[in-house]
Amino acid sequence: MGLSKAQDGCHIGQQQGEFVLVEVMLVLVLIENSRGDKLISGKKCTEKELRKKVKEVIEITKVEDFAPLFCRMFQFDEQLLDKEIEVDYVIDLDTHLVYAPRY
Repeated sequence: MGLSKAQDGCHIGQQQGEFVLVEVMLVLVLIENSRGDKLISGKKCTEKELRKKVKEVIEITKVEDFAPLFCRMFQFDEQLLDKEIEVDYVIDLDTHLVYAPRY
């Protein structure tokens, strides 16, 4: 089945002449750091799962290498940073806190 991205964030797949809509669940995460913030997206996960991933990466790398390594390890992608976007979670690398912001 081939997939193509639709404008609403879903994927449209085609299998033997039929179209199938496949919803892709993504999570948006803001990584806050005194050296500069980053916005990343990846497969939807819970706050608990995200904390586990963050802990795993913090144990093996320096803060300045956190975002690229995190993205490689867990198939996340860096996005253009826009402070107006409402994210699902925030990773504060200065305090090692992970939380869901309230809007």
